[in-house]
Amino acid sequence: MVKLSLFFKLLVLVLLCTFSTALVSTAEAKEENTTIKISTDKEIFSGKSFNVRVTVITNVKLTASSIQYEHLKNKFQIGNLRFTQNPAEDNKDLTVYKWDIPLLTNVSGIISIEPFSFSGLSKASSPSQINVIKRTSKTYAKKFIKTLLRNPNAIEGQLVMYRVETDILPNVKIQTYTPPTAEDATIELYQEKVISRVSKENSINQPIYKTQIREYKIIFNKPGAKVIEGPTIEGFIKSNGSNNSFSQKGEIQNINVKPNPEKHLVSENITVAVQWTPDEKEVSVGQAITRSITIRGTDNALSQFPAMELPDLPDYDVYVEKTKESEKLMKNKKFVSTLTLKQVFVPKKNHTTFNIPDVKFTWLNPNNGEKKEATITGATYEVSGFSFNDYIPRDPRYAHWLFAGVAFILIFGVFTYYSIIWYRNRVGIYGKLHKYFDYQGYWKQMRKSWSKNDPFQTRNAILEWAQKRWPGQTIVGLNDIPFYTANKEAFDNLSAACWAPDHQAWSDSEIRKVVSKNKNYRRPKAKHGINPYGLNGEIYETVTQKLK
Repeated sequence: MVKLSLFFKLLVLVLLCTFSTALVSTAEAKEENTTIKISTDKEIFSGKSFNVRVTVITNVKLTASSIQYEHLKNKFQIGNLRFTQNPAEDNKDLTVYKWDIPLLTNVSGIISIEPFSFSGLSKASSPSQINVIKRTSKTYAKKFIKTLLRNPNAIEGQLVMYRVETDILPNVKIQTYTPPTAEDATIELYQEKVISRVSKENSINQPIYKTQIREYKIIFNKPGAKVIEGPTIEGFIKSNGSNNSFSQKGEIQNINVKPNPEKHLVSENITVAVQWTPDEKEVSVGQAITRSITIRGTDNALSQFPAMELPDLPDYDVYVEKTKESEKLMKNKKFVSTLTLKQVFVPKKNHTTFNIPDVKFTWLNPNNGEKKEATITGATYEVSGFSFNDYIPRDPRYAHWLFAGVAFILIFGVFTYYSIIWYRNRVGIYGKLHKYFDYQGYWKQMRKSWSKNDPFQTRNAILEWAQKRWPGQTIVGLNDIPFYTANKEAFDNLSAACWAPDHQAWSDSEIRKVVSKNKNYRRPKAKHGINPYGLNGEIYETVTQKLK
């Protein structure tokens, strides 16, 4: 049993030694097939980022974190590491590993780079040196500003787009900007925007820098060979802790402008759309007539479109309700302008004809020189119906008379309204007027009931009139009438005629004269406090009393 146990122990020991030897020989074989290379950019400038590429060809499995490059922080600013791996072309057992390390230094001259080591490899790279060239501000400033003219040939009055690009770099400060200039031209800034870009010339701490883009609209007013002077920028560059001032002018652009003797609108394409409302050709006073006009031009500015002036129509209220303008630079670098406006015409007078004629203008295509005609269509409407406006005078000479007439009518209307109310309520003088017209009515009723031949009918007519005429007095017979005493004989003759056997032979002339004479009879006022009337209203003579 002891011998068997020793045998197994010796067997395990032999297997372990064999396996260890195999591992050591395998690792030695892998390191023998490892190749390490270091490369850099051809020219390295101070203040400008550059790349150091470390290439390892081996059959040992490595990762992005296998490389050890922390020692570079002592001499450089380090950017974002980029790692790739691909199988070798000539040997499938090998793999090519590449590490691209962005670096930046403000120091110029010969700089030593210590060897790179790798986890998983016992082999390290060889030490290397790089030559950093000091870059002047003049060389660096060449790329700050750029100009671009999209069309070197144009026609007088044609829109030309001009582009200016200014790089905004971290170590460059632009303090002033002078816009471009040109003779016999109108230059207008269309838009200004800032975009982001990526460049090897930028700082590795900010791999994305910005560019300011300005788009200009230029229209030349005279033909000939023209020159566009580029914009100018001034500022300073931060280099090695100092600020170096600089001034740069954009590239000069030359353009040949052909004549346009007829001064036509120059455009690649013009479209006009007009819509009139309402569709019916008969309208009434106060009903709006609208015209919507939309003009769209390619490679045109809004200022080049024909003026849409409103016509002078004295019998219409004319105004512009809405205007919409837009200019847009398309992706194909075509400049499209759109103008939309809505004109409103409101008739103020009937029995008139609204007539707006067509408006035509010619535009010139710069590509083929072809002339085309665009039309802004007009319309005709008949204004009919009734309106008070037809009867209002338009001549300002009669304005004060019209105002006075309207004021008089208003005052008279208010006066009449309150007069009726006061008359019905017998207020003030209106009470006296009401009473007067009542007396006249009573008198007319009595005259209608009067009879020349019938004393009874005449007697009754007189009594009815007296009862209404003096409502505050009790009147039953003729002797109750206020003026009976002064005309007793006439009233007695009327009474005798009523009871006479032949009353038909009676004449009313005497009593008619008495009643007509006392039509507006008023009872006399009392004197010295003596009541001149009896119990039944009979009048007595005034008695003057003396105190004893």
